[in-house]
Order: sequence, then C-alpha cells, then structure tokens
Amino acid sequence: MPTDASRVDLELRRRAVDPERSFIVQAPAGSGKTTLLTLRYLRLLATVDCPEQIVAITFTRKAATEMRHRILAALNDAAKPPPATAMPHELEIRQHATAALARSRECGWGLEDNPARLHVQTIDGLNHWLARRLPLAARIGASAALLDNARPLYAEAARRTVAELDGEVTVAPRLDRLARALNHDPQLLARLIEGMLGARELWLPKLLASGDGPALRASINGLLTSAIEAELARVNGVIAAGDMKSLFGLIREVIAAGAGDGPLAALAGLDGLPPPSVAAVPQWRALAGLLLKAAPSADLRKIVDRKQGFLAASEGAGWADRKQRMKALLAAFAGQDGLAAALAELRRLPPPALTDRQWERIDALSAVLPYAVAGLLALFAERNSLDHPAVAAAARDALGDEASPTELALALDYRIRHLLVDEYQDTSPSQERLLELLVAGWQPGDGRSLFCVGDPMQSIYAFREADVTLFLQAQRQGIGG
Repeated sequence: MPTDASRVDLELRRRAVDPERSFIVQAPAGSGKTTLLTLRYLRLLATVDCPEQIVAITFTRKAATEMRHRILAALNDAAKPPPATAMPHELEIRQHATAALARSRECGWGLEDNPARLHVQTIDGLNHWLARRLPLAARIGASAALLDNARPLYAEAARRTVAELDGEVTVAPRLDRLARALNHDPQLLARLIEGMLGARELWLPKLLASGDGPALRASINGLLTSAIEAELARVNGVIAAGDMKSLFGLIREVIAAGAGDGPLAALAGLDGLPPPSVAAVPQWRALAGLLLKAAPSADLRKIVDRKQGFLAASEGAGWADRKQRMKALLAAFAGQDGLAAALAELRRLPPPALTDRQWERIDALSAVLPYAVAGLLALFAERNSLDHPAVAAAARDALGDEASPTELALALDYRIRHLLVDEYQDTSPSQERLLELLVAGWQPGDGRSLFCVGDPMQSIYAFREADVTLFLQAQRQGIGG
C-alpha cells in the first residue's frame, strides 16, 4: 500500500516529465535522478519533429555514456514483451519508450541504428560543437587541438609576460610594481600569473566589465562590504541563540561601575547584539575579545579579569558578583554549538575598503593580466591548440548576445526545443552564461523547455569554478527567460 509520501513523490516525478513545462529539480544521491532524466528524454522524443531538437548536457563522459545507454536500452526493451515481474517504474519507462520508438519509426529516425542522433554530451563537448559551427565568429581554428591539460602553455605565457619587465611595452611599469611587491622575484610572479591564467574564466569577464580604475576600486570595495555584512549576519544568527539579554545587561552594569574607558567601551549603549553592518565591526570585535581567549586560541573564556574590563574584588563593591555572573554566562555559552567558531571568524574579517597600497597592486594586475591572456591566446595560435576555457569563450562568442544574436544562435533557436542539464550544481558562471544565451528569447508556453537537475550538497567541481549558489539562485529566479 503506497504511503502519502510515496504518492506525493510519484506525483512530483510525473509532473517533472511534462514536456510543456520547465523545471529545476533538487535530487539528492540515490533518489533516481538519472531515471528521471531518462524518463523526460523519452517523453520528449515522442513529441519532437527530430531527435536533435533535444540536447542533454552532463559534466563527465561517463555520465553522458550512461544516460545514452539507458535511453537506448529502454528503446530496445520497448520492442519486446514486458517481463511479468516488471516494477511500476520499469513499466513507466517502457510506456514512454514505446511512444518514443513509435515516433522514431513514424518519422524514419532509425534511433536503434543511429544512436548518434541522441544529443547527450558533456558541457565541454557542447562548447566545442558550438564553436566549430561558426569558426569565424567564434575565432577558433578549425583544426586546433583541444588540450585537457594546458598548464605548460599557461606557464610559458606567464614567463613571456614577465620577460617584458625590461621591455618597452606599456605594461612594463605595472610588471615592475608587481615584482617589487614580491621582493623582486620574477619566478614567483610568473607562477602567480600562471595560476591566474588557468582561472581566467572566473575573473576576466568581471575585469573587462568593471570599467576604469575608480569604478573597479569602488566595485571591489562594494564586494568587501557585502562579504563582511554577509558574514556578520551569519555570525549574528549563531550568537543570537544565547542569553544576550543577560550578557548585555551585565556589560552595561560593568561600564557604569567604572570600566567605560576600557576594552568594553565600544559596546557602551548597546541593549543587544550590534547590527550586521560594516560600521559595527569594532563592536563585534570587542564582543569577540570579551568572550574568546586571546588569539590564536579560538576557545571561549572560562573567567574574566581586568584585561576584559572586570576589576578585581578589592577594587570596589560588586565586582566579585559581576565576575561570577560572567563566569556563569561563559559556561552557558560553552554549550552552544558553533558559537566559538563564529566569534573566531570575526577576527578574520577583511577591511571594508582597499588601502592605497593594496589598490596599487590590483591596479597593476588589472593591466598585466589581460596582457598575459592576450599572450596566451597568441601562444594557442602558434601551437594550434586551445584549452577548455578558450573553447567555452568561443562558443559564447559564436552565439553573440541577447541583443545581437548570430546566425548560429538564430538557427539554434529554431532547432533546439528542449535542454536537459544534469548535475546543475556543478555549473560555473561562464557555463550559466552559455545556458542563458541558448534559451534567450524562450517564453513560457512556446513549446520549449529547460530541465535542470542536481543537488547543491554534492558540488565537486569547485576547481573548475563551479558555483553552487547558481543552483540556489536558479531556484529563486529562473535562468534567462
């Protein structure tokens, strides 16, 4: 007898294969997401004019092979009588596979003999396919070799860049500034540039879009402020569970008793936790100094003394009682999970704005790094090679933008009717941008759909700039249109 939970699960799965609707599905490990993707693909096959109108994207060749195998196995099984012991989910797959097989035969697709017509491929494979459809617009050589490991070329491009330290190029003074910041160690500078070239998908679009120097500096300062306030809000959520009313009542009493010009001065006038704002950072740090042992320890105190603003019992009436009450509060806080770690994070907060010295280095980097990228692209041309980020950029270039789509983008807009994305939690900002370009102009109810499935708890591709927050953002705001 099915339970209420299983009936709800079954209904949600049936909704998720509706070809008229777009979905983002959060599916934890072991929940059958590959089966769900297979079901949707089969359901879509029964509705399209040709199988190429469906594009399924995965992140590994293994996942692409497994999905293609499942689809073909389902089509092959649909031509045979069902086994008597078939489970309900197997019968559902067979039902959709039978409809897909009938559509294949009706339209003459011959999927059983032409599995290559099933467009199930990796995100890198899709990038390469797109870039090669329009080589002139994508600025990619037709015969260029794709390198899975391009680090030797990053290293060579970085060495060539640093070799311009004594040259006549416009970035030479900026290179010299960076070298001086690294104790005149050109090899270290080359290694750092090499690492940045490998991660250029993450920073280059932002750098090119940031505008002039003052705009870039303001943008970075804004990011620092946002990061600080986000961390303060998180810490606030952890600390607020404790007995803050008693703590701040005691702090006010201590200040009034004659410790107002000591380490607690920043907390004067507060009835509770400081606001999670940059202006309140000194107050948060004063609170951390009161509750935590001296750095580098990240443990809560057990007792307080003059260093924390609590005078000795011999220095006036009431101090013994105040110190005892503070000791009791500290003992209570010790049982609060995550409190000490949250307070320790307050010590590591960055400054809310760049210093002039920091900005000089970033200003130098903002000129040197694009120069190094240009050198890397020239090196790619020399060696007739490309790396995955170059191919991905070429694919995006091949599509143009929403305001000025290329002929390829217009053709794909007609050709691709349905996109399926597996392991969506492993997408990077540049891959998200590719999806936005592919679905540009799509509207609800126009017969096209986007289906993304993944689990934010299983993101494993941070080394390729995967950003799990994109999954959460897509849940709230959608993707493109």
